[in-house]
Amino acid sequence: MRDCRPIRSTVRLIHVAGLLGAIGSSLAAPPEKPTLRIISPLNGAVVRPGGKLTVKVTGTGEFLSITVIGEARLGEPWFFRSLIPPVLGEPLARPWDAVLDFPLKMPPGLYTLKAGGSAMSGAEVESDKINVDLEPLEIPPVTFSPRALRIPVGGCVTIRGGSPHTCLQTLSVFGTYPGGTRVNFNESTKIHCVSQAPSIALSKDGVVVGVSAGSTRIIVLGKYTIDVTVLDGQR
Repeated sequence: MRDCRPIRSTVRLIHVAGLLGAIGSSLAAPPEKPTLRIISPLNGAVVRPGGKLTVKVTGTGEFLSITVIGEARLGEPWFFRSLIPPVLGEPLARPWDAVLDFPLKMPPGLYTLKAGGSAMSGAEVESDKINVDLEPLEIPPVTFSPRALRIPVGGCVTIRGGSPHTCLQTLSVFGTYPGGTRVNFNESTKIHCVSQAPSIALSKDGVVVGVSAGSTRIIVLGKYTIDVTVLDGQR
């Protein structure tokens, strides 16, 4: 009978080599890159002035600390920082919560939120950004500065922040909440303007443009009006 022991020994050696190779590959595989992600609120969520917002953060990896940071667009100096205290080095097995305050004095408009963290590996990690929209349930009484507009034909006045147009004048829109807190509404996503005479003054893309000489009114936020005089080049 033929001796099969050399064949069996060869098979065992191949099997052991395969196991060692698999273990080696596993040990050589780089560790999973840490990540962070905001899962709540959803992008575009509305927040009320004077209220609070709970931000839920999840991710992969182990972190020393996690912070939720918020800022207004156009570089306004409004920041929130809320430390989320995970257990040292604990993987993010569940979402971590950060509660952010939105005081009445904050101007309405879009704010960006992101999560940032220091991983145990030493890496600094950031989540994708989301936007939240700070808007009152009802627009408070509004005042304007200046109280009336004078625009040359072909000139324009900026009303809504972030407008793509460059104008020499800006109309500031202020709202005053019950209790006296006064805030600027130019960044509000609710702000809109309608001209009573578009042939004289046209409201479009967050600006008022002087079309032809004459007088009219611009209706802001559906019910507040401001007088507009458009001047030709001879006046």
